[in-house]
Amino acid sequence: MKKKFVVRLLAMTMASTLLSGCGISYSIKNEDEEAATEESTEEEEEEKEEEAEEEPEEEEADTENLTGEELYDAFMNGDVKITYTNLDVNGSADMLADYLEDGEEYDINEIAKKAEEGYTPGRTLTEDPTSRLIDCGEDGVKELLVRFQFGDSTSLSMILKDVDGKLKYCYSGESWDRSELCISDTGVITSSGSGGATVHGSDYAYVDAEGDYHFFYYVEDEGMPYSMYVQNDAGEYVTINFDDLDTDYFMVTSYRIEDDQRNTQCYYTYNMLDDGYNIITTDEDFAESNPYMQKFTEAGITIYKKDAIVEKLSKRAEEIGYPEWDQAVSANHELTLVAMEHSNSSMLNAEEQTCKDNVRVINGDPAVISDYVDGYKGSSWDGRLEITKMHDDNYDINFTFKLGSKYVGYDHREQSNNAAIDYLQVMDINGDGQEEILVVTYTISTATYVAYEISVWSYNGSEFVEEISFDDISNLIDGNDELAGATITYAGLCDQGLKIIADKGEKINGVYYPDEYELIVNY
Repeated sequence: MKKKFVVRLLAMTMASTLLSGCGISYSIKNEDEEAATEESTEEEEEEKEEEAEEEPEEEEADTENLTGEELYDAFMNGDVKITYTNLDVNGSADMLADYLEDGEEYDINEIAKKAEEGYTPGRTLTEDPTSRLIDCGEDGVKELLVRFQFGDSTSLSMILKDVDGKLKYCYSGESWDRSELCISDTGVITSSGSGGATVHGSDYAYVDAEGDYHFFYYVEDEGMPYSMYVQNDAGEYVTINFDDLDTDYFMVTSYRIEDDQRNTQCYYTYNMLDDGYNIITTDEDFAESNPYMQKFTEAGITIYKKDAIVEKLSKRAEEIGYPEWDQAVSANHELTLVAMEHSNSSMLNAEEQTCKDNVRVINGDPAVISDYVDGYKGSSWDGRLEITKMHDDNYDINFTFKLGSKYVGYDHREQSNNAAIDYLQVMDINGDGQEEILVVTYTISTATYVAYEISVWSYNGSEFVEEISFDDISNLIDGNDELAGATITYAGLCDQGLKIIADKGEKINGVYYPDEYELIVNY
């Protein structure tokens, strides 16, 4: 009808023009035109109404009355926002403070964008945010752990809790090249990193069943100290110089504990090491006449034995309700000694082990080394798990584990000298059908290879977690009268667990005589 009306109107207009040109006054308005105009107007309005009815209305996600996992899913889909509230905690537990404004609302995409833009020198989200449910406080009520992955080794994690249908922000932390972050399924938070080749620190905290964050303590080991700027018993910061002492095999460990008012108290101990960097401290090393002890006494600092510090940590753990505190005290797991056999010399040899086509023959940085990992081919990880080796700015080595497009693990190795050799192995050591990953780093001494970094990783369904560490093994050895003082000269996976050679041998007249114990340990 619209087309007919336009044609008719055009025809009448032309006729009017022609007639006017002949000197005749003619009006084109007549009854037919009025009828046509009314008809067309009605039809246009009807068409508009029909078009309006046909246009679908945008459906908004119904986020009312959501709780629990439905609320968490809505947040991950970008349909629900959180109100960011500054946490009154130490900075490393509220990393979102660097990117978000207190009291403002943000959805997951806005948080990711702010974390990209606010980070110096800038970074890009390399995959969609991932999440898993955890049970803080082990009360059966689930919390949401969200992780943002930026590049190969930088990530941001945060914990959210459903409180009456609203998301409570509980914690946020970051990991990067020299700092690892681990959040357990029960909300226990461990962060560790290095400040150089001889400085390594870790802090321990947790989120309770109410979604509240609690700092437990921070511990730092500093080896070969030339000088230290430390807090004395009076709370004053002083400098201790060790320039007149040999500190090549000397390590200071400091513990920092905060009370409820966030007042900090530091406690110190130290250890003497052998040339394999194993602890050989005795009670005599804490005598007042000891020159190392005198340095601390002159600075107004009390040196505690490890047992005394454990008692202080135990008291604080009880005050804040920290779970598994005894595990955090040593930063270790309790290992099971499956077997032990004493022999002068075993057939296991780290030099032969590392001469295989392994990770040290790979060129490129970063380099994918999966096919060169011992036992990888034919395992359940073959073709699924990508293992990459790369160096950071300090030329330390970083191993990353990647499933598909998701990074699921990260192992940092401090390369203290050019003689360091890394060995990786894949094997199922507990019969569950899923292989663990061993990463061991040896240094070549004049007598034999000595392991100074060992990690055994298992996959928990979302990420790799460290089940056995070098400290775990060292503590087991040092706690055994027969093994105490031994160095680790071999580590390899077997069906029953991790096989270790603990060697108490010595060099006599330039000839090394091994005295080996073959151990099998498991977690």
